Amino acid sequence: RHLLDIINEVLDMSKIEAGRIELDEGEIDLYGLIQSVMRMMDARAFGNNVTLKTDISDNTPNLQGDHRLLRQVLINLMTNSVKFSKPDTTVTLSVYILDDGRMQMSVADQGVGIPKEKIEQAMDPFGQIRDEGAEKAMHQGTGLGLPLSRAMIELHDGTFRLESEVGQGTTVYVTFPAYRIIPQKTKVTT
Repeated sequence: RHLLDIINEVLDMSKIEAGRIELDEGEIDLYGLIQSVMRMMDARAFGNNVTLKTDISDNTPNLQGDHRLLRQVLINLMTNSVKFSKPDTTVTLSVYILDDGRMQMSVADQGVGIPKEKIEQAMDPFGQIRDEGAEKAMHQGTGLGLPLSRAMIELHDGTFRLESEVGQGTTVYVTFPAYRIIPQKTKVTT
């Protein structure tokens, strides 16, 4: 399964770089998607002694996009956060609407962090960062998770930003344009 995941990451990156990937768009139940990914990550987080938390309301708007790609982005971001977190810390996935109407998701951890001068390297395909704090987790990936996630968000006309401080953790911000937000239908009571 691990080898299949690696092959799929390499193939997805190749398709994106070649401009050969098309979005299979539809309405995404964002709340449901996030809950599904969090359930999937529970065992890994428990094994690393990391607590998972969401800051998302159950009436969060749906999103117009490619379900498979957005699911993969969330899996990549959560996997990285759990993998590089220190024991007895929390990884938080938040969703909120910005003042300008865009939707922003963030995944924040209290992990080893990335030196500011190496953030761009982490965003390059296969650009793994080698340091003592992250050494235990380095053999577990390809170095494609962040670049793939950024490319998949950019295919949705979104933005991808990473902030990190060594020893304090990393926060990834994913922002979607307002036109991708599908407001929840208000329930009428009589």
